[in-house]
Amino acid sequence: MTVVVGARKDFTLEAFRRVTVDGEGVVIAPAAVRVMGEARVGFERLLRADPGGFIYGVTTRPGVEVGTAIPPEELRDYAGRFRGVGRGFGRDCLDERVVRGIVFARLADFTGGHA
Repeated sequence: MTVVVGARKDFTLEAFRRVTVDGEGVVIAPAAVRVMGEARVGFERLLRADPGGFIYGVTTRPGVEVGTAIPPEELRDYAGRFRGVGRGFGRDCLDERVVRGIVFARLADFTGGHA
């Protein structure tokens, strides 16, 4: 079976168990894809309206370089460098069920348009 998530209400303990313990896959419903798309459009509008604004890790470098602003003309290139880059939890450091739970919980933010 597959867990279908379209809104926050779909992130139940039962769904979490199915994903983490039973190893079921997850499908993002069209409603959530629409919400994520609308959130992206709004975020891009915000960036265009205030390209010099402070948004950690977006208009500034992350970590110890947080005070270093990314010039507006470099923002798209900067963001593109992170696309497709694997960000992991360390090979063999965490049990697969734990990693699946972390990713599933994080997905709740994405489907709500908050990531």
